Amino acid sequence: MTILMDIDLYGRENTDGTAMEHLGDEAIKMALIVWLTSKKGEFVLNPEEGGILDVSLFKNLSTNKIPELTFKIKNAINNRFYPSIILEFISIEPNYEYRLWVINIAFRTSEAGSLQEVQIYTKDLSKRLNVVYENIEYIEENLRNFCLVQKTNMSGYKLVFNPENGNWEWGKYIFVNFSVSDPYYSEILQICNLS
Repeated sequence: MTILMDIDLYGRENTDGTAMEHLGDEAIKMALIVWLTSKKGEFVLNPEEGGILDVSLFKNLSTNKIPELTFKIKNAINNRFYPSIILEFISIEPNYEYRLWVINIAFRTSEAGSLQEVQIYTKDLSKRLNVVYENIEYIEENLRNFCLVQKTNMSGYKLVFNPENGNWEWGKYIFVNFSVSDPYYSEILQICNLS
């Protein structure tokens, strides 16, 4: 009997700080997602491997593209993963709001035979969909110190004024009490906006 094992592709950790590992069907699911979302050249020992979804890049989200993309994915999975994975169905839908394809794949594994489902997006939505805004009520020196502490985690974000809600926003943080009358106004802007 073979035991299949894979590390969590999202980088999640156990409570003791070790990498989360998946066994059996979950390991196959992780391997499938990594392989489908990979780009050509990412596998060092086999640079021709991967890149299945690259054919969908820079294409219109028209429904006449769905059969071709479905065929390519189905063919690639069967060539790479059969007999470990037996495909049940593949559905592909355009999401016009986020300008991406939503790919749903259902399969059975030869090990346990249980039905597994995978949903893949052709773009990374983690920064768009999972943003939970946090109101920061600090002012003056406390706000300045907060900005100094958070600076390393906020690479690529600028402190900007949002006229819709009348607040200053820095990534996921909303400074609800910050204004131009704050004695540390210039210093806070400099901390947040200079690289």
